[in-house]
Amino acid sequence: MRHLSKVKNTVLQRLVQSDEITKALFYPTPDFLDQPPVEQPHDLVYQKIFPYRYIPDESDEAGTYLTFSLRGYQPVQNTYKAGYLHFNILTQRQLFQTRYDQLRTDLIASEIDRLMNEEAANSIGISKPVFHEMDELVANEHYSGMYIAYKLYEWK
Repeated sequence: MRHLSKVKNTVLQRLVQSDEITKALFYPTPDFLDQPPVEQPHDLVYQKIFPYRYIPDESDEAGTYLTFSLRGYQPVQNTYKAGYLHFNILTQRQLFQTRYDQLRTDLIASEIDRLMNEEAANSIGISKPVFHEMDELVANEHYSGMYIAYKLYEWK
């Protein structure tokens, strides 16, 4: 199970290296992609990006949040393990709209999907993550968005 921490760290590094994701999380304006790169993207960890399930409440700073977790790991045919890499993308209602003909949450989900489909994604498990599902997500009366999940396979 030690490998699961490595998986989380790899995913975290990919997220903070994405200008699209860090700008969408950092800048609350509809033109966030036109803003300069986030100077310290690692500072978003535990403020806007959480490597565990986190649901903001009304006392949190208005914004957009990205959480991810590993779920449902189980043995498969005594040879390898399989589980899910689950991303939650949450934003306040007034921050959904952008200038890019996409909702803020859709843009983040598209970038996550691009990152999961890159050749380098093989370092997450024994094969590329496999898209599992995506659906809307309502966290509370202030935050909603979507989740996107990928199936991961690893040697036992």
